[in-house]
Amino acid sequence: MSERHVALAEVIMKKEIGKRVGHRIKVRRAELEISQGDLARALGLSQGQVSHLEKGTRPMDLETLEAIAKVLKCSPEYLLKEREPQEVA
Repeated sequence: MSERHVALAEVIMKKEIGKRVGHRIKVRRAELEISQGDLARALGLSQGQVSHLEKGTRPMDLETLEAIAKVLKCSPEYLLKEREPQEVA
């Protein structure tokens, strides 16, 4: 496989991971009955930025992932992997 194909595969994988993480954020937010606006305010982001995170169209750093997990009362690992959330105080 050429370097170009490897690079393209990495980009596709990152996008797919971003979409899955974003979906889990959206599902968890809905379980807790938190609006996008409420999550955005808690994170110091705009509602549009939260929407992009949930769609997987905006890159997310570890600090953002940890902040989201804290607001959603779950572990960052839950958002990265599909397993039951363990409520975090």
